[in-house]
Amino acid sequence: MQSSDLVVFSALSNGRRSNTVLTSGSPENVFRKIKSSERIAGITLAVKTHWGLKNTDNYALQDPETYHDKPTLSPDDYVVKWESAQRMANDDSTLKTELASKDLFGSADLDADITAGDSTFDVVVKHADLLPGGTHDIFQDGYACRICSHSTAVATDGAEEDFTISGTPTYSGLVVTITRSGTFTNSYTVASGARVSSMIQPTADIEPTKTTPVATTAGDGDVDDTTYPIELDNYGTVEQDWTLTFTDATHYTLSGDTLGTLSSGVIGTEFTETNSDVSRPYFTIPVGFFTGTWAAGDTLTFTTHPATIPIGQLLVVPAGSASLANNVCTTVLGGEAAG
Repeated sequence: MQSSDLVVFSALSNGRRSNTVLTSGSPENVFRKIKSSERIAGITLAVKTHWGLKNTDNYALQDPETYHDKPTLSPDDYVVKWESAQRMANDDSTLKTELASKDLFGSADLDADITAGDSTFDVVVKHADLLPGGTHDIFQDGYACRICSHSTAVATDGAEEDFTISGTPTYSGLVVTITRSGTFTNSYTVASGARVSSMIQPTADIEPTKTTPVATTAGDGDVDDTTYPIELDNYGTVEQDWTLTFTDATHYTLSGDTLGTLSSGVIGTEFTETNSDVSRPYFTIPVGFFTGTWAAGDTLTFTTHPATIPIGQLLVVPAGSASLANNVCTTVLGGEAAG
């Protein structure tokens, strides 16, 4: 799997993954520009995106993790992130309500040098809300974290290692003292730009999934989703409730809960519904999937989920913040290719 296979999709207003891939490093690709009046008064913005796959070989991303590479460049503002839900609406107020009950993750600069063998260290956060017990606490007991001193998110210089926070961090001022499980293998310096990021680590691999198809029939019509499972696609499959409605014993029409009525299929032949925006299948029904006798009015329903992690992010610009010109927040998605 290539790095180009890991992409960020914008979210539709209903929160579902769009078919639009955001351009990495492009200005305002996630958060809009902050006006001078908003910076002076202070503002918070919540936005949702989907982080996932577009590889055509359909390998899953195993042991996925996503994190902010480093704090924003601005001296005052900050961004926190959380794992959202596939259908959580992509609007400011809804996302802010969601984040209130979510674990939040972010990044902070190292505050004092670390020597190999250390297990306790200090980072400095930008705002009191990021401190332990704060509204946007980003370092908590049990959190998985990464420390790195790479010059950029994709550079191979410097060093990095992962660890788990052991015990509740403490703080003095904006300096947070953290104890990790185990000890550091490498040394890290403030001068090298070393930083620590808490990570979202979903329990499931990133791959498209579906619910078990449910047949509602007048007779013995059924499906064999074990021997002839519906095939999904990393790029083409989206969040959708699908219904196949039979018009007679062999013919059916397909509709989606937001896509509406699409095409028709016939029992005994392979059926592929194409996501025309990306020229990849929403899904494919193989020959042999349908069993028994079907009749007009019978239905088959199932739901598909895309190969993405839905991520909510909150930009906090405190009142009186310095200029945000050329501000950057870099988010990383990583994992292992299954294949």
